[in-house]
Amino acid sequence: MTNGNTNTVVVSSFKKQLKVLLLLPFFTLLIGFSLVFFFLPFYIFRTILSFLVKWWDPQVSRVLTGLSASLLRDFESHQVKPLSTIVVCLKGRGELTFPEFREQFNKQIILRRDPLNKQALQFPELQQYYKNCMGYMFLKWDQNFNIADHIHLYENGKNNVIRRDEIMKIWQELMVKPFQKNKSPWEAILLQNAELDDGNGVCDKVIFLRIHHGIADGFSVQKLLTSLDDEFIPSTNIIPANYSKFQKVLINFRTAVFGPYDLLNKMVNCKEDYHSLHLQAKDLAKEYFVLESSFMQVENIKKAKREYGVAFTTILISIVCGGIRRYLDKTEKPFPNPHLLGIPFAIQGHSNKLENNFLIAPLTLPIHLPQARERIFDIQSQIAALYKSSISHMLGLSIDLLSFLPLKLMRTLTKKSVFSTAYSTLPGPTQPLGIKSGRLYEVNFTYGTGAASLGLCFSSITYLGRLRMTIFVDKNLVGSWDQAEQLIECLTEEYKNLCKGVLTRSNLRSHIRSS
Repeated sequence: MTNGNTNTVVVSSFKKQLKVLLLLPFFTLLIGFSLVFFFLPFYIFRTILSFLVKWWDPQVSRVLTGLSASLLRDFESHQVKPLSTIVVCLKGRGELTFPEFREQFNKQIILRRDPLNKQALQFPELQQYYKNCMGYMFLKWDQNFNIADHIHLYENGKNNVIRRDEIMKIWQELMVKPFQKNKSPWEAILLQNAELDDGNGVCDKVIFLRIHHGIADGFSVQKLLTSLDDEFIPSTNIIPANYSKFQKVLINFRTAVFGPYDLLNKMVNCKEDYHSLHLQAKDLAKEYFVLESSFMQVENIKKAKREYGVAFTTILISIVCGGIRRYLDKTEKPFPNPHLLGIPFAIQGHSNKLENNFLIAPLTLPIHLPQARERIFDIQSQIAALYKSSISHMLGLSIDLLSFLPLKLMRTLTKKSVFSTAYSTLPGPTQPLGIKSGRLYEVNFTYGTGAASLGLCFSSITYLGRLRMTIFVDKNLVGSWDQAEQLIECLTEEYKNLCKGVLTRSNLRSHIRSS
């Protein structure tokens, strides 16, 4: 970078910081005014309404708040084409009949008692459905609940083999398939005669678990998966709350003091970044491709983590970043700057119930940087800054405040997504899972965009020492299946290139030491 360009960047940065400081007093007053005269009346109304609704109808369980309420912005369309669906794909081998699968699901999940309260069900939401009352969403018990409405056997003709291409099409359809009216928004589907290993005659079992995001986040869905295995001993707290009271006080103090500045700074420096991979809502097809990458070995990713001295998640995000860069380069599309990535991560103290208990952190993908090393350190520095910043907590508080509002008003205020892309990664079960005599050898998942203007989501989950990157992409972003395959291949290429570089440097150091 020349001195002239450097001076321009410094001046631009100084102007933005000056703008933030000048606006900060007015922004802080606006927050205080909004809390007292806008959000507080809605909160009081929602509290009174919740009490009256539950008094009037004892079958109503509770009002949905926070992230769960915000993820129900698609309520009016979730019976047409939902935006916030999670689909988990389980692949396994072994004997498993449909009656066995339904019986196991009913016993291990539907009727499971809460280990902390034997009088209550652990997952009551699976027998409850969404009810809209005066713009607020409640969960209501389904008095006619029948597990046969939710667990199905995929029919493909007698003894017909279901191949990988058809399985991916089923996956795509499940992501946008409507949920049943006045039924709990979930279903499980068993595919009995699948062939996934290129014609070698091995008969696989594939299970799709589909659930609306308003009921559960990714960590909660993991509880369902581990509960299916009667030999698996799940913990009562997947992510223990290890903050001391003093640390919580410090976090809340930092958010109260620096939160308005951090949030305003992010808003000033964040502009709408519409580009080839982030179109406006009206330009998206609302039809999607689902694709999986080749396997990536967890041990290789850990070697890269140790090589660069960064977090495991940083390496995964760098693979996404480098893969996008390769794809844009091959398709001769310009590199967007900025390209904002939304990263959901679970909050400390995730319980053993179904819930949405995570924050979304904004991160700028350094796609413009040519070297993988540069991108890795840039991503790591951003992640470190996010932990020091109060921005994630402020965004979490903002979502809580928005959930005070009626559904239509909330939808109006959150119509656009500032993120170009989202990426969610989960640490999978720590031991092999099984259902009856069958054993699962692979677990993957996808999730809906949640916002009308977001069309590209990446996901991955570690299981048995490996993972696949999965993408859920709007057809108008890539144009064709071949282009979508090219994007997923670029992720694999980035992973292989990263591993090759790490192994080369490792071998070089070993050679120097031996010499």
